[in-house]
Amino acid sequence: RAEEYLDVRTICDHGASPRVLERAGAADANLVAAVTNSDEVNLISAVTAKELGATLTAARVYNQAYHGGEKVEYRNLLGIDLIISPQALAAFEIAKLIENPAAVMVETFAQGRVQMREMIVRHDSAAAGRRIRDLFPPNRRGGALAVSISRGERVAVPGPDDVVKEGDLVTVVMPTGTTSKIRELFDETDAPAQSVVIVGGGIVGMNAAKMAIGTGARVTLLDVNLSRLRYIDDIFGGRVKTIMSNKLNIEEFSQVADLLIGAVLLPGAKSPKLISRDMIKNMMQGSVVVDVGIDQGGILETSRPTTHSDPIFLVDGVVHYCVSNMPGAVARTSTYALTNATLPYARELAGKGLQKSLQENSALRRGLNLFKGKVTHPAVAEALAKEYVPPEKVLS
Repeated sequence: RAEEYLDVRTICDHGASPRVLERAGAADANLVAAVTNSDEVNLISAVTAKELGATLTAARVYNQAYHGGEKVEYRNLLGIDLIISPQALAAFEIAKLIENPAAVMVETFAQGRVQMREMIVRHDSAAAGRRIRDLFPPNRRGGALAVSISRGERVAVPGPDDVVKEGDLVTVVMPTGTTSKIRELFDETDAPAQSVVIVGGGIVGMNAAKMAIGTGARVTLLDVNLSRLRYIDDIFGGRVKTIMSNKLNIEEFSQVADLLIGAVLLPGAKSPKLISRDMIKNMMQGSVVVDVGIDQGGILETSRPTTHSDPIFLVDGVVHYCVSNMPGAVARTSTYALTNATLPYARELAGKGLQKSLQENSALRRGLNLFKGKVTHPAVAEALAKEYVPPEKVLS
């Protein structure tokens, strides 16, 4: 099918076979990317291609066990240049906030020579109440190349006499080597978040902890599963402080957090409201909260969905980042990852029909929410206060 839409050569065969890879030209390839829906096939394909002579190899791997960590680093062990994790995409977005919580967004262009920074004007910022001409003099060598201001729903290119106000989101394009003075106006520093608190020890929570440790932050992770906490403590060798999650502990640790990450996900159910508005009021001014599960309601009472084009808002002096589709920041990569994971199910549904597929495939059956007017997922039934009917019963 790919040949109908793309100018490419296709081979229908086993991607981990040395014979097939050699026929495909892997020996002379600059890059071999293995992105099937099987982690094992991808890993073997990448290793085999490297052995045949490929310059670079990449493998899409869903299972976090293959990403190694403190015990075994599979990428180095197998000689694969890049292992891509779909789950880590959200954690990479969080990492930007960990590295510098004062900046909302940082992007580089022109081989790193130009930088675009999105910064929020806080109540104690030196930029608050000052005119654009005073903040960014037009004749200053190496100063701002372009400036825009986002105020509520309105985004505009300001004039020289426009005044920057508290709560404004200011985007500045500037040469990379001349950012320090402009950043000082918005109280940005090079120091990363000193205290990172993560609520939830799942895949996103684990990846966020890994990123935070790399910046030297003090990391505290809370979860309700004691076995999971023991596992995390063992994996990180005691470098993450693991705490049982309850109201008292969340309240205590949120007050000392530079960055608080809500990484709680209950499949099929609405997220529990674990962080109250009173807890937000007691957090430090200028601290940041990230609500990863916002598409299921979020765990903060103050959360509301935002977008990549308008990602943050302020509540009681605390910056809220509640983008409902964080992997959308790398849309092409995340789309391929999602498609590779879901395509086998779509093909099965198309080939066998809905009812037969659900009867024969337990994985599809576990994802069934509604069928013929009956709620067939226990978490959904509980969230909607409806009667739960086992899927096996309605399918029979």
